[in-house]
Amino acid sequence: MTDQDQPAQNLSPSEKAAAVKEAFEAKVLILEQWAKDGLPDNVDLNAKDFPKHRAKLRRWAGPNHDLREWIDPKIDQPITGKYADLTKRFEQAIKTIQDRSSAKGNRLKEISQELAYLRQKTENLEIQNATLMGDNKRLKDHNDRLLSQIKAIGKYPVA
Repeated sequence: MTDQDQPAQNLSPSEKAAAVKEAFEAKVLILEQWAKDGLPDNVDLNAKDFPKHRAKLRRWAGPNHDLREWIDPKIDQPITGKYADLTKRFEQAIKTIQDRSSAKGNRLKEISQELAYLRQKTENLEIQNATLMGDNKRLKDHNDRLLSQIKAIGKYPVA
């Protein structure tokens, strides 16, 4: 039986502290990986349980729902918390994830605008092409009539 499987009331204070630190480290490592590689497809930054801030991090059991939660805000308090170094890494990972998401959203907006522009340009080119094809047909018909008239007059040899 692992510490996670063992009920919290059966653990000594030092075992509880070690289990919380281990869970905190695991959560931070997951978030740092997501900050580096991007969020997995099944993770939504805007989901209500996504650990965007410390309180949610405490309650978050991880993507597989197998990480210990804790209640004491002193554990993850910046600067003076028990694990301030992990808190700093957590905050940096969340900032990077949010920045990546924002940049992705901006890029998506740019691509959508470019797509709309290219669709309009394609439509304009299709219209222009149809117009030119029509003009070409009219000029060819006109040219054929002129050649027929020249032949009828007989003054110019036409091949």
